Amino acid sequence: MMKLKRLKTLLVYSVLLALTLQAYPAGIVFAGTHDPDLKASPHVLNVTGYTPSIVIDDFNEPDAVNQPGKWTSGAGAEKVTYADRYANGPNSPYEGSHVLEVWSDEVKAYEWRTVSRTFDQPLDLSGVNYLTFAANCYGWQTEDYLIKVTLFSGEDSYESIAQINPNSWSKVAVSVKDWALRDHVTKIEFAFMLNFDHGGLKPGDPGYEFWGGNYQIDYLSGSNAIGMDFNVDGETEGFTAQGAEVDAAGGELRLTPAGVAPVLQSPMIIQDIDHYNTLSVKWKNESPFSKVKVEWITEESPDWDETKSEVFDIEADNSQSVEQEFNLSLHPEWSGSLKQFRLTFLSGGGASTGEIGIDQIRFKQLAPIEVFPGELTKHEIAASRDRIVIEGALKPGEAENFEGGVLQLFEL
Repeated sequence: MMKLKRLKTLLVYSVLLALTLQAYPAGIVFAGTHDPDLKASPHVLNVTGYTPSIVIDDFNEPDAVNQPGKWTSGAGAEKVTYADRYANGPNSPYEGSHVLEVWSDEVKAYEWRTVSRTFDQPLDLSGVNYLTFAANCYGWQTEDYLIKVTLFSGEDSYESIAQINPNSWSKVAVSVKDWALRDHVTKIEFAFMLNFDHGGLKPGDPGYEFWGGNYQIDYLSGSNAIGMDFNVDGETEGFTAQGAEVDAAGGELRLTPAGVAPVLQSPMIIQDIDHYNTLSVKWKNESPFSKVKVEWITEESPDWDETKSEVFDIEADNSQSVEQEFNLSLHPEWSGSLKQFRLTFLSGGGASTGEIGIDQIRFKQLAPIEVFPGELTKHEIAASRDRIVIEGALKPGEAENFEGGVLQLFEL
């Protein structure tokens, strides 16, 4: 009799379970539950930008998905595509022409949507401190939007979680410097979810059964320079010095000279300078150095030499923060892909004291410096007040360029 009762109870539960499952649309995936304690990892930073040392994938090859050795969709994702436009803001790539877009399957908001790539040859990230990428996603609720990135080295893995904002590009830097296997990365996996527990929703409400939250990844790379604004104490972003001590503290990169011509050198970077003619440095130069020599090497010209340098005047012993813009628009060697740059501080007195605090470094596009064929030496209204006197001279060799030319003056 007891066995019969147990059998009837089991049949009742089976029928109820079957009826419950039929109430859900086909394609709904059951996986995990909402985790209110899921937060960004402490070794993950949201940064203002990054200048990579190596580019893993810029996602600018539209035919390179769903193929061996390329990106493929996983659990919670319907498909993966390379897109030049997408439905959410800002509707344009972070870099280049395309992004990697992951299309959500019919899963709950708090379930992961995954995409991964297994590499034919392992990646070596030993020369960089950060895995960097830009991430974007659809928006819905105000709860946390989370990206999980997992690096694999064979059977071992290194998992990190970042919080991002919807409808905008969040720049993420994942510290890998303490992972012993970063020199042999065999696979990278991304996953995305909205950490929302459906509070206030009921069956039938939009988003209750599933949420079609797509997301995008762009400019996946390895970097040391994570914004060049030096906001993390102790993180020099790969900058080194000769003839000086260098450290990062209080939101500055601090250079303390110990020699007569200290040098600050950037890490290896990949930076297009065909569209950026100016190196901008915001700093406080509390030292006697009154000049700085900007030097650089490029992918096209990788050797240090005087042909790729220019000396600029700077204000010495200034406790005020100023932005110094080194406009190199006239320099014929400032072109191509920048690999590294350095600043050598100079002084006629051979100074080796004081401190230089750099708040940020940026690449800018300013108006090109105008080149004039001569010099205006005099311009005044004559004493008789009936004419304007203008005098000047052309530079040597310029006169033949204006043979037959007419000087015209326009009243303002």
